Amino acid sequence: MTGVLSPGTVVAGRYRSIEILEQGDMSIVARGERVGDGAPVALKVIQPELAADPELLERFRREARALESLRSEHIVRVHEVVEIEGSGPCMVMELLDGEDLDHVLDTDGPLPIGDAVAAVRQACEAIGEAHAHGIIHRDLKPGNLFRLRTDDGSMRVKVIDFGIAKAADTGEDPSLTGTGTAMGSPLYMSPEQLRAERVDARVDVWALGVTLFELLAGITPFEAPIPAMVLAAIFGKPPLPLREERPDVPPELEAIVLRCLEKDSSRRFASVSALAEALEPYA
Repeated sequence: MTGVLSPGTVVAGRYRSIEILEQGDMSIVARGERVGDGAPVALKVIQPELAADPELLERFRREARALESLRSEHIVRVHEVVEIEGSGPCMVMELLDGEDLDHVLDTDGPLPIGDAVAAVRQACEAIGEAHAHGIIHRDLKPGNLFRLRTDDGSMRVKVIDFGIAKAADTGEDPSLTGTGTAMGSPLYMSPEQLRAERVDARVDVWALGVTLFELLAGITPFEAPIPAMVLAAIFGKPPLPLREERPDVPPELEAIVLRCLEKDSSRRFASVSALAEALEPYA
């Protein structure tokens, strides 16, 4: 169902929907324009059948608040949040031209080492700002890193989809943000996130390590035929050997990835800025 953003629909009297770009489990994204001057925008709303669920609606509003507070050039920009009568909030965002890195992997295979490292370092810059604001992303993966089209073909990435971001060390409802609910994509989740423990910024370091491994090798480090085996590997087995999958990866770069994937979070990089610094020689 796309009724609330059907092509031609005017939202809040200021924005016109032109075409549906994406329909996910949680939300609908449309290409639109500002009424009056035709400025391009993206419009994002929660799926209509979910809008009556207070928890999901709050998760959507939290994403909007998180994005409105961040200004990194590597985070998708939210211009404003408007209300659609009877349907809830609508995020008015910058319209991105390009494709997410999951799609790049599907079509082109693993990235050149420099591009993979550059993408993750730019994500580190974005997530570093989020962490400075007390926001943990919790769902970093290639599908949430959007590669922009550039004239020279250089790697330029924006982090998207803060839908399950949480505020760190707050008293927010744990069903939304803290202990008791394992939220995210299991292939990219750290052991403590899978256990639904209270998490900190190091879950994003783990996810960036998984993402870098996948961008380099084309598979995730705990790949397995069934979900139960994936979980068992994350909890109790070492990652797949990166250099067996991608022999041209320098041993020192493999060691950086392995440090991100330490099951004991205290042994990982303490921050995304420390990870970005370690990756600098390989960008």
